[in-house]
Amino acid sequence: MHCKPLSQILDEVVTAMRDKGTFNSIVKSLTGSIYTLTFAKAVKNTYIDDLIIITSVTNGTQTIKVKTITTDNKSVTFEYLGQLTNENGTFENKMPIFEYEFFDVEANFLNSKNVSNLKFEKYPLIFFLYDFDEKREEEFRFVNFKIYIIDKTEASTLIPIRDETTFIKLRNIYYLFLEKLKNSKYVTQITTHNYKELPYRDNKLNVVIDAIELTFNNLQLNYCN
Repeated sequence: MHCKPLSQILDEVVTAMRDKGTFNSIVKSLTGSIYTLTFAKAVKNTYIDDLIIITSVTNGTQTIKVKTITTDNKSVTFEYLGQLTNENGTFENKMPIFEYEFFDVEANFLNSKNVSNLKFEKYPLIFFLYDFDEKREEEFRFVNFKIYIIDKTEASTLIPIRDETTFIKLRNIYYLFLEKLKNSKYVTQITTHNYKELPYRDNKLNVVIDAIELTFNNLQLNYCN
């Protein structure tokens, strides 16, 4: 019997973090190309600049970028140059993105995205540093690894501003990640982990981002499940 790799377990954890469900309507503003998308029930884990895939009978499948979101999380606005019909359908948030790599490879990849409009398709990002060790016993596996929760930022932003903007979003993602990790059928025990906030200039990837670094020691997994 083969055991599911840690990268696949973490991928499933991140997938479980993404909002999905149904929406009730798509309404275009009287002027311009701004639409309002109203959800059947409030979304909890969707943010400005997130990419959402919407699907309906008439409109087919479209990918939209969130422009604004209401305080009650029941609707978002987005810009779309084409014509969409006012109808209901399903949605799924593509964020956060999950990737695993070595530091230098990921840094080059993120830098290449930052110089184009594709940077909105990269963040928020949960990055599993592919440099880990695993101890295997008859019934359990114990793994040591690092996770980075990342979002775009501006190089000139002062720390107090970051603390009230980017890092609020990153902390929310962290708590959700921890909740879904604990709920994974592969995880049997989470030991103490180290938490460190890494503003730009101290984020180790040398990219204009803010990040939270999580270091897990002896995370206990089912040997095979």
